[in-house]
Amino acid sequence: MTKMNEVHLIELLNEQIPTSKFMNVRVSSLDENGVCLSCPLNPNHNHLGTAFGGSLATMLILAAYSQVYSLIEGNGHVLIKSSQTSYLIPVAEEIVSTCLCPDENIKETFIQTFKRKSKAQITTESIIKLKDGRVACRMTAQMVAISNPLS
Repeated sequence: MTKMNEVHLIELLNEQIPTSKFMNVRVSSLDENGVCLSCPLNPNHNHLGTAFGGSLATMLILAAYSQVYSLIEGNGHVLIKSSQTSYLIPVAEEIVSTCLCPDENIKETFIQTFKRKSKAQITTESIIKLKDGRVACRMTAQMVAISNPLS
């Protein structure tokens, strides 16, 4: 498989995780530094006019999912094993979620383990930042990549 790009990633998310299409998720960037996704507030707001907690959680998970999927270059499946999320500040604007690429040693260990064992686990950190730079939400997750989801 060729290296994943923004078009391939959004097609994958819309096909594999239909919620992303309904939320109007877009890929803002996908490169060696990480993954950045965004979606408008309007279809993702709550009764207070701020982002719905479920939409925030979904954006954090989608960023982590996308980052791990990118690391395995689409050669398997990605699952979330566990996560811890903190909601720090209400979001009343476009939702922008980022998952940075892990440090080079962790990344290489993960990739080599996946290639050798067809299964690997990695800890990710996703954040949602406001336009003013403040972190509104943070999620740490254990993500698992597997070649065969039934094994």
